[in-house]
Amino acid sequence: MQRREFLQSLLAASLAAVPATPNRPTVLIVGAGLSGMVAALELRNAGYDVTILEATARPGGRVHTLREPFSDGLHAEAGAGRVPSTHDLTLHYVKQFNLSLVPFYPTTRADIYFIKGKRTLVTAAHPFPGIDNLDEKYMGGAQREVGKISAKDWPSADVLKAYGNISIEEFLKAKGASDEQIETLVSGYQSEAALDFLRDLASHQAPSLSKIVGGNDLLPRAFADKLSANIIYGAQVVRLEQTDKQTSVTFQQHGLTRTRQADYLICAIPFTVLRGIEVSPAFSERKQKAIQSMTYGAVSRVFLQTRTKFWTKEGASGFATVDRAMELWNPTWNQRGTRGLLMAYAYEHLAREIAAQSPDERITKMLDYFDQVHPGTKENFELGTSWVWDEQPFQKGAYCVYQPGQLDTMLPAAMAPEKRILFAGEHCSSHPAWMQGALESGLRAAETIRRSVTP
Repeated sequence: MQRREFLQSLLAASLAAVPATPNRPTVLIVGAGLSGMVAALELRNAGYDVTILEATARPGGRVHTLREPFSDGLHAEAGAGRVPSTHDLTLHYVKQFNLSLVPFYPTTRADIYFIKGKRTLVTAAHPFPGIDNLDEKYMGGAQREVGKISAKDWPSADVLKAYGNISIEEFLKAKGASDEQIETLVSGYQSEAALDFLRDLASHQAPSLSKIVGGNDLLPRAFADKLSANIIYGAQVVRLEQTDKQTSVTFQQHGLTRTRQADYLICAIPFTVLRGIEVSPAFSERKQKAIQSMTYGAVSRVFLQTRTKFWTKEGASGFATVDRAMELWNPTWNQRGTRGLLMAYAYEHLAREIAAQSPDERITKMLDYFDQVHPGTKENFELGTSWVWDEQPFQKGAYCVYQPGQLDTMLPAAMAPEKRILFAGEHCSSHPAWMQGALESGLRAAETIRRSVTP
């Protein structure tokens, strides 16, 4: 089924919660990220008995808004940052929970380009020569050829053959791009499958990008408010088991070992974490290979609080394009008060370099760099913090990154059920690394259970 079809199917069943009845089908869900919670909400509203086991004390997984240690109510995203206007499922639930959106970037862009040590203020009236047209020059044709990602038969055999088995670096070299241009276009992701990179680019190039007013974690919090009685926090899963008739989960909670049984189980955690959980009987060889082989991208973020939004004095937005494997954001452009936050969103090799530094060193080094991009950062600096996804024990990585040859092998294996155990998460979707993918996968798992057993 296409996403829209199974969304409509589930929503039709969830217009009103079904009253509790004896002997309802039971479902255990491991992980209170968006994929686990959307599956739980729709199944519960359709009449199933649902329990979510979450290892941490908060919902959302990799949708995580940092509010501490910042002052004056400032906040910034440690995880999922943007909502493309083409992501229908994300927009649907934002609307359902009466959340508000604001453009991710200021309406009038005035960004700094910091390339080869040269700093330039770029506006619509004064574009930066040579960079803004590279995407279209080298990837525009392929982007259109890849087609609509939401199509039922995506990707076609021809698209897979053309772009699924080569890296984005190989693709760009074949198009005549120089090493310097490739570094600018795909810095850090050179080894990623060209098709995986191109489909991600489609989301970044949506007509508009937004964020949730007050923080993107308000979306998982809204789910959690509806599911409060169904979530068990602090439940660290150590074993999954199934028979022909039921599944069971063993988890540890404050030194106690507990077990729960259910008719079905949805495993909505990253494969990096699933690798450390005992499974009996063992998953199929195909599934085990996908779990062990899936590559996860590294992301490190460094946040600097400043006493004033000093960059506005020259008309700058606080956002910047740089020739390193990172983006520089100003998450507080729409937040009240005189103080501001500047943040570095580093990925892959640069993210790992930052992860290897001490927390204090991360701030000191990034402060030095930001002071070159936005002179005055040091003078206005008050405090800083960092967030490294590789260090988080219940994520162990930021998002999956498919390598050449994996989209037609590993992705189907990742999505496939193992008898009574189903799988959800951005890694099991057509939109990895996005909230859209998490929601899509959770709805698919819920629909599979609904087709198997009716309450």
